[in-house]
Amino acid sequence: MATLGSEWEPVEETFVRFFTNNIVGLVRSTNSAPTHAALARWLNRYAKPSGYGNNATWFAQPIIDEDRYLALRQMGEVTTSTFAVKAATVRQNRGMLGGMFDQFLDYEEGLRIEVHMSAGRGRPAQENRERMLDMAREAANLHAEGVPFDRAVVRARPDGGGTVETINLLEHKLTKQFEVPVGGDDGPRSLSEQLIFGEIRTAFSSMQEALQDAIGLPR
Repeated sequence: MATLGSEWEPVEETFVRFFTNNIVGLVRSTNSAPTHAALARWLNRYAKPSGYGNNATWFAQPIIDEDRYLALRQMGEVTTSTFAVKAATVRQNRGMLGGMFDQFLDYEEGLRIEVHMSAGRGRPAQENRERMLDMAREAANLHAEGVPFDRAVVRARPDGGGTVETINLLEHKLTKQFEVPVGGDDGPRSLSEQLIFGEIRTAFSSMQEALQDAIGLPR
């Protein structure tokens, strides 16, 4: 954003650390800051991989947080679910939605199909909630196999009862969140450069340990 005169201040930042074994850690200032996929595109433009032919490219594959991603397997029922896909996805995976959307499959690129389901309330809806759980697990398997959903969110209750949880099947990547306090009675009203980079180093150190654990590397 423009600040004073011709000066600019970054409002969306991604700090990158290249670890061993082709692992990259990112610290992002906001959800809209450059992602791992954007980093791969940047590398392909300015630092294409050498020694593998002219068609070789970088690509970034997120490491999945298996414990959180598989939380759906521990659920006993799903109360609501929302799935969204593009028409091209339905064309390539017709078993997912059957023939419901045949009339839309010839639409131009960009059409988004969203389906929201709610099981209802009370004892008669119990069978619906169990069937929706089966559907959500099938969607999770499809996503793990590479089917590109635009949205896949379910609200599920643990087996045996408990609080309903929201599970986003597209965001169960290995992530860590760090909060840096600013202001307050005893805290600084703004962040110094020293404090910012100190927090970034702390975040990267914790992230490196989590990434190494996820792929079985010794610390």
